[in-house]
Amino acid sequence: MESYSDQDGKRRNGGRGWRAFLGLLFLVAISFFLHFRKESTQVLEVGTTATRFITSQIDFKFMDEEATQLLRREAARDIGAIYSTQVEEVRKRRNEVEDQLKTAEDWRRSFPEISFEKIVRGLEQIEAALTQARHTDARTLHRVKPLMPDESDLFLTLIAQEGKLPEPFWIHLKENLQTKVGLKGEGLDYLLSFFAEVPWQLEEDSIVERSFRKSIEEAIPEKVTRVRAGTHIISPGEKVTHRHVAMFNAMTRALGKERDHWHPFSLLGTCLMGSIITIAAATFLRTRHPKVYANVQQLSMIVGIVILSFLFFKLQEYFLFAGQIFADFTPYPLVLPFATILLSILIGWEVALFGSLGLAVAFALSTGGDQVRIFIFNILASFVALLWGSKLYKKREVFAICGKIFLTTVAISVAFHLWDHTMQGQVVAFELLTSFVFLFLTAASAVGLLTVAESLFPMITDMALVEYMDPHHPLLRKLSVEAPGTYQHSLVVGSLAESAARSIGANGLFCRVSALYHDVGKLLNPHYFLENQLSGFNMHQLLTPVESAQVIIAHVTEGERLARKHRLPQQFIDVIREHHGTQLVYYFYAKELEELGENRQEIDEKKFRYAGPKPQTKESAIIMIADTVEATSRSLEEVTEECIAVMIDRLVEEKIQEGQLQQCQLTFEELERVKKSMAHSLIVANHSRIKYPSKV
Repeated sequence: MESYSDQDGKRRNGGRGWRAFLGLLFLVAISFFLHFRKESTQVLEVGTTATRFITSQIDFKFMDEEATQLLRREAARDIGAIYSTQVEEVRKRRNEVEDQLKTAEDWRRSFPEISFEKIVRGLEQIEAALTQARHTDARTLHRVKPLMPDESDLFLTLIAQEGKLPEPFWIHLKENLQTKVGLKGEGLDYLLSFFAEVPWQLEEDSIVERSFRKSIEEAIPEKVTRVRAGTHIISPGEKVTHRHVAMFNAMTRALGKERDHWHPFSLLGTCLMGSIITIAAATFLRTRHPKVYANVQQLSMIVGIVILSFLFFKLQEYFLFAGQIFADFTPYPLVLPFATILLSILIGWEVALFGSLGLAVAFALSTGGDQVRIFIFNILASFVALLWGSKLYKKREVFAICGKIFLTTVAISVAFHLWDHTMQGQVVAFELLTSFVFLFLTAASAVGLLTVAESLFPMITDMALVEYMDPHHPLLRKLSVEAPGTYQHSLVVGSLAESAARSIGANGLFCRVSALYHDVGKLLNPHYFLENQLSGFNMHQLLTPVESAQVIIAHVTEGERLARKHRLPQQFIDVIREHHGTQLVYYFYAKELEELGENRQEIDEKKFRYAGPKPQTKESAIIMIADTVEATSRSLEEVTEECIAVMIDRLVEEKIQEGQLQQCQLTFEELERVKKSMAHSLIVANHSRIKYPSKV
């Protein structure tokens, strides 16, 4: 059978193995993000004024939007006016011809093979062709013809001379009438003569003109301009345009491709920088927060938050720079508040402060944007998150914190624009809009990840504690109804424990909330506990001392069962199991001794002792003391400051003598503070009142 020391050694070895793995993962992640970074160039905003000469550092190509627009405008100028015949005039002429042929007989004798039905169908085709035909100059006809699909009903010809339509139009129409109507020969020429010799009034068709101009512009490909290394790009005092921004982004991409990521010196430098950051983080945790360093789960959360923060940063950077979606409006990715809020809530404000400073430096090193301003934006935003987010009790308060951060970014953004003389309403508005979107996503992501962290890891945040303090929780509601004395006892224990914990820097809120549940096991047999015996009859009069002790001890195991059934946090379950440690149920133990008299050696002490374990944390030990102090204080005949102090000293000394506080890491100095705090709380709770005279 293994000894406890062997098991502890294995746990320590396992912890070292996990810490080594997490350290390696952290090193690889940091090195990856630092190594595959965007090349840093000067970041220019549209509308700002350049402060120095900038030349190309490398040969590169870029999509020249200005040149493309110029080419497209010039191509569109090749499209002249396009005309069409007036629909009313065509319809009027068709009706005149149809009426004339109805009364005339000579065409029937001259063309016996043509029926009037064919004449009508032919007139319909001629009307449609005249209506759909468009007429323009030779240049426009040459440019537009290749763009027209073969199946198009639109027919383009040169502008008619003296109002008469050109010969190609009539040849095309003649071919259609032969195919679709069946007219041919002299009969077809006879029918067309009614229209071919008529001068037509033409009107400009602006809709078709715009359509062809748009088609011409779309047919022009984007202009790719090549820039040689050393080419002058911008001068001091010159206003930055979209073209300058496009050139800078293209040059950045070219520099990134040119950089040899796999050169030994480059890899060595990245690994060295990543190692420095990793060692600094590990040293800080080991010296300042040894408990966090020893806790693999908390280390896992820290590494996960750092990796997620870098992923979000790179994603935002892609949209702002490479994606060219918001680059003109907000060149500052805002991610650090996300990491700060999570680290502050899940680990602690000091770790969050150190992590924020480290991440701000790492973000600046790995970005291709304005490193100084990205650092300033993120670090000031994270300081606001630390200032207002050190104590959050409800998850919706995360959104309020992000609202305060947004107001801070508004001030920073306006300050930068006033400094640079670039205070343009549209640019500032879009910059603030994207910052608002980033911060809203930050709040939503933080709240979601807090819920996930509470589910995956055996941890509990202040926000979750506040939810468990709700009196409508099924266990608390049942306790208040079925065991009201125990419920009141738990409330007082929670109050005593909270103030005592705060006096030594322990988690007072956890003590208050977990104390509400520490005696839920009494719900099994509530009337066997004195505080719930309202009738005055003591149920233990019907039991032997051993049976009474077993009933009392059972409230711990029953409390653990109920806690697991209602899915209470493991920390609450630990308090339930530890709040009596391995103490004796001394009242019934003494009663058994009295009954046995001379046969005391027959007593099985284990039947009168709680199974434990002893308190493992300061909070659990404080609740143990508060539980005993509250119960004993009710038996005091005289409630004075001296009596309470003597009682608390005696109870704490008994627990020390029994070894109940050996494993909780409470120092003697902290115990003195705890005793003073509880004495003060009891005196305040039992303060005297003025005796009011009875009404006459």
